[in-house]
Amino acid sequence: MKLLNILAASEESLSQIRKSSPRYHDGGEIRIGMITTERKRILSEIKTLMTENNRDFVAIDGVRTSHHDGFWMIRGSNTQPHLTIRCEAASRTGLDDCMRDLQENLRICGYEGNELNFEG
Repeated sequence: MKLLNILAASEESLSQIRKSSPRYHDGGEIRIGMITTERKRILSEIKTLMTENNRDFVAIDGVRTSHHDGFWMIRGSNTQPHLTIRCEAASRTGLDDCMRDLQENLRICGYEGNELNFEG
C-alpha cells in the first residue's frame, strides 16, 4: 500500500523512483553456529562493551548499533544454535568499516572465528 501511495503522489515512474533511491550495501546474513551459553555470553559482553564505550545501541532482541554511514546487528537465534549477524551501510567503505568494527568487538569478547572474513 505504501508503494502504491508513493506512486499515486508522484509523477515519476516506478523505475525512476527506484533509480533515485539510495543503494545500500550489505554483508548478507551471517550465521555463526554456537551453543546457547556461548551465544548469551557474547551478547552480554557486547552490550557491556557498548555501554563502556558510550556507544548508542538498541538491545531489543540482540544488539544493534550505528557505525559511520551504516549499522551492524547481532542476535541469538531462538530456534537454531547460532548467532545471526547483519551489516549495512550507504557505501562500500562504510560496510567494510561496520564489518571491521563488529569483528573487533567479537574479538574483544574472545570470538576469533573466520565467518566474518570478507574482501574489503
